[in-house]
Amino acid sequence: MCMRGIRSGEADRTPTPGLARARVLHEHIEAAGVHVELSVEGEVRPLHPAADVAAYRVLQESLTNVVKHSTHRSATVLIRHNTDAVMLQVTNQAPVGEPIEGTGITGMRRRVLQVGGTFHAGPGPRSDTFQVRASIPRRDAR
Repeated sequence: MCMRGIRSGEADRTPTPGLARARVLHEHIEAAGVHVELSVEGEVRPLHPAADVAAYRVLQESLTNVVKHSTHRSATVLIRHNTDAVMLQVTNQAPVGEPIEGTGITGMRRRVLQVGGTFHAGPGPRSDTFQVRASIPRRDAR
């Protein structure tokens, strides 16, 4: 029986995805040819592990969608740490034609709702932009 992540009795040492890896994700997306303006606001504090993974996956999928679908190779990312929640916002040029809610957006919505958050994907603040917004509540990070 093969157990993923275990070699010779050692645990997988790959870091668990979370907001602490946002800058590494930023570097990977820039290496893929997309300019990302990343802003982090507020006091950075740990999230519950499930919420932290959900937050990271929202950023990852949103930026992956820019790489795959946007003709304008740039995005603006805001991570705002509030007392009761972490707010994520990814804005980029709107796709040509009607945006389609595929498995990526559906998966992001499901993850955020599972940790008690709110999610929106659709028109951004300007008519030519698309925006993903998620608010993920802070819970005890134990």
